[in-house]
Amino acid sequence: MGAYRDDKGKPYILDCVKKASEIILSKNMDHEYAGIDGIPSYVQKCIELGYGADSEVVMSKRIAGC
Repeated sequence: MGAYRDDKGKPYILDCVKKASEIILSKNMDHEYAGIDGIPSYVQKCIELGYGADSEVVMSKRIAGC
């Protein structure tokens, strides 16, 4: 997570982050961080991208990621 600070060391929230927060709140969406091992579906897609969805290690489930 990145954080910006002004010249006085105070936290500075970017306008785009404020807007995103407003959208999340207005749509009643979750505002959670992923767990330490990541989002399982995203990790799986990254593995498939890196090794190939049809590779032996992916198809036999002998590879893991986080």
